[in-house]
Amino acid sequence: MHSSEPSPSVREQLELSRQFVDGVLSGPEFERRFLDARRNDWGVTSDVMGDVLSQLMFAVDDYVAEDDLREPDKGDIDEDQLRELVRGQLRRLDQT
Repeated sequence: MHSSEPSPSVREQLELSRQFVDGVLSGPEFERRFLDARRNDWGVTSDVMGDVLSQLMFAVDDYVAEDDLREPDKGDIDEDQLRELVRGQLRRLDQT
């Protein structure tokens, strides 16, 4: 694989992110599938790609699906906030 080509798990993470932004996946399903894909990510990516994936991981980590468990004052975010953060990271990647 050429070094500029993203690994299959990176491509999967990006595709899942796009599906979530497009409303194909719910927040809980996106979270589960993204974390599964991330677990299999052993590839090295470019600086921008690596940072985007890290930011997506931070956003998924802050996401709390259950309204009664979410603590916004501790940085927890809801599904709409997660979708906006993911959309912003995908836009950032598209601009490179």
